[in-house]
Amino acid sequence: LTVVLVMSLVASGVLPVASVEADSSVLVQAGDSLSSIAFDHGVTVDAL
Repeated sequence: LTVVLVMSLVASGVLPVASVEADSSVLVQAGDSLSSIAFDHGVTVDAL
């Protein structure tokens, strides 16, 4: 029932769907952290 309700809200435009695209990819290696990856790419952890 929940899935049907969400699909109905999206289809009717009441619940908008965000589209996100990534311009690059990052190979994550042992020892990497989200904060270091974000810093290296000039973005915030939230933006990742």
